Amino acid sequence: MGSQLVLYPNGQVLFDSSGKWHGSYPHMQPLLASQGYAKLDRASYTSALWTPRSNLFVGAIVPAAEMERQYKGLKLKLFTLTALGILIMIGLAYGAVYRHARRTRILIRAMKQAKQGNLSIRVPVGSQDELGEISSTFNGMLEELRAYIDQVYVSDARQKQAELMALQAQINPHFLYNTLEAIRMRAMIQGADDVGEMTFVLASLFRYSVRPETIVRLEDEMAYCRQYLELHRIRHRDKLHYSIKIEDGLREAPLLKLCLQPLAENAVVHGFNPKSPDNRIDISARKEEANGESCLIIEVEDNGKGMEIDRLLAIQKQLAGRSHGGAVDSSPADGASIAPPPAVSGPAAGSSIGLRNVNERIRLQFGDGYGLSLASQKGKGTRITLRLPLYAKEEDHVQRLDRR
Repeated sequence: MGSQLVLYPNGQVLFDSSGKWHGSYPHMQPLLASQGYAKLDRASYTSALWTPRSNLFVGAIVPAAEMERQYKGLKLKLFTLTALGILIMIGLAYGAVYRHARRTRILIRAMKQAKQGNLSIRVPVGSQDELGEISSTFNGMLEELRAYIDQVYVSDARQKQAELMALQAQINPHFLYNTLEAIRMRAMIQGADDVGEMTFVLASLFRYSVRPETIVRLEDEMAYCRQYLELHRIRHRDKLHYSIKIEDGLREAPLLKLCLQPLAENAVVHGFNPKSPDNRIDISARKEEANGESCLIIEVEDNGKGMEIDRLLAIQKQLAGRSHGGAVDSSPADGASIAPPPAVSGPAAGSSIGLRNVNERIRLQFGDGYGLSLASQKGKGTRITLRLPLYAKEEDHVQRLDRR
């Protein structure tokens, strides 16, 4: 672009890159006097330099028109690149906004479906930005809500089932009382005192079981267990011995009805050895402080066969967890002191509550920190421990149940 000149001091042209000038250069004075711009044969941008060693002048000349033409091309390129950059930025911004808006619409649609009752809907989390955090929190909320509804539904369904079984099992209590009393009197007349005593105890057990209360005193529940064990003592001709101990101040403690008899029943069924004259079952109740809260600890211990360690660990794991619907698998095994509850079918299903149902009832009412635990040693016996919150008044107990 432009041309270069090499001139002698007298203005003669030594070299012209454009080949236009020969001989004397007519614009030497304006070229040497210029300050970067001069009007030579045409307006031009100039630069001149004298070399003292060779005593020559070197000049560079770029016509202004040519410079402007080159600048216009550069300006067009700059404008094109700037416009292209702006379009790219607009495209990227639109893409980001579109993705953000699309994820927002998906989240809104999911919220509307959840509002309509579809709790199985889930929002893809995608990136870990604010929307991703909201989506993850929303999914977690639906999981917890669904689990809570399932728990409430299962509890309500089991309550309805229990009510249905109670309705199916309703028989006029006075008819049964009178019948058992007639059997007892006939046995007493015929000299069968043991049969008469067993019939009397059985009638007492039945009378207690059909009482409408769901919350009873610890003393009443222990008396019920005593009558149950007394029935088996008579049946097994004094081969069964038992003891019941209640710590002072706990006799009036409220607790759920029929939560101790299943423990005694399993001790009798699986801990009793008909060949041994010294079968023992010891029941005790004491108060224990844990984490600033008073607890009622009831232990039922027998000196029966105990169980193998594998079986013990399996049952401990089942009691520590809660399976779906609250059931805990406790299929019988040799030497086990845990009796599985019968399958629910027909009126007979409500005749035995079972350890699993006791554990479930307590944990549903009071939380996973309460319930049954099991310890056993092969050949030495089994100990079942029942842990319950301790309340001073029955009203406190009922309020706790209402809150749950």
